Amino acid sequence: MINCRRFTLLIIVAIGYSLLFSPPVKAQTPLLGTKKVAVILFNFRDDVRKPFLKADVEAKTFTNPNSVSAYWREVSFGKLNLTGKVFDWVKIPTKKPLCSDMNDQAKILDKAKQLAKTVIATARAEGYDYYVLAAPQFCLKIPDARVDGFFVSGTNVAFFNGNTVYKVFETVHELGHAFGLGHANALNCHIFEGYSNGQAIFSETLPGADNTLCQPVNYSDPLSVMGNFSPGNFLGYGEPPHISAFQKMALGWLEQSTVQTITQGGTY
Repeated sequence: MINCRRFTLLIIVAIGYSLLFSPPVKAQTPLLGTKKVAVILFNFRDDVRKPFLKADVEAKTFTNPNSVSAYWREVSFGKLNLTGKVFDWVKIPTKKPLCSDMNDQAKILDKAKQLAKTVIATARAEGYDYYVLAAPQFCLKIPDARVDGFFVSGTNVAFFNGNTVYKVFETVHELGHAFGLGHANALNCHIFEGYSNGQAIFSETLPGADNTLCQPVNYSDPLSVMGNFSPGNFLGYGEPPHISAFQKMALGWLEQSTVQTITQGGTY
């Protein structure tokens, strides 16, 4: 069972990042039934590290009670079942991308698409519905950031990009993008003023009639796996929280009879 407890966070420090190389999108058709996922462990011609064990990746993706597959089966109310295979380490005939190759988003996207094609062809893994490509961490040009995963826009490919442990949270998150989901945002109506006696001090800024004083914060919903700041992301393992009801509806997992549209204030 996935832990759905709610958390109150006063201060959030990002310890890992994910990238979405496209604007957030909505799923256009319901995502139902059994989908095949290929997880390919790969390294480079000039970096032959193998930081993940195949058995560990298989368990975390498909067989553990809190696996990637178990997560999506629960949040979809049993309407999505992920099966598949973990391909053991393949070495591709490509050098690891350099930071100098990652100066803009378009170049990153082109590099990632070509890299995905090379990995899938080398592993002879064509024909799957979705792919997770897991490699020793390589450079992506983001100042002071460690990128643990990213999704390649316009494809069915997600990357896990780590140094030590294969993580359920990041894999669930990146597959969410592959399924058509964008990041989960937050609405910030407070201003951080500083510290007093070791405690964070916030001044509450009440929004005006048009909510102009509240600012949306990209990627910051702590109660969704599609937000970077969820507690599950800090643990690096464990149980990521559910996606939002809106996203479940977009994926075809909520019956219309269970949805109520609110047009005015009240108790519901």
